[in-house]
Amino acid sequence: MRRSIIDYGKMTPEIFKVLQKKYPDGYGDKDIVYFKNAKNTLIEALEVKTKEIIYLIKVCPLLEQKLNMSN
Repeated sequence: MRRSIIDYGKMTPEIFKVLQKKYPDGYGDKDIVYFKNAKNTLIEALEVKTKEIIYLIKVCPLLEQKLNMSN
């Protein structure tokens, strides 16, 4: 299965719906995946799966705000 790392600005409405479905009440520290990118920077992301792709969506204040507004 293919993996894709995306940030809030590149998230499609379809991916956001999958994210909302997986985290209907928001997310906590245990839901965050931590990894280092090619520049050795620590990245925090949420993992959501579709039939074709596993998305790692970078956590940022805008993402948290949008998820909280949708509840």
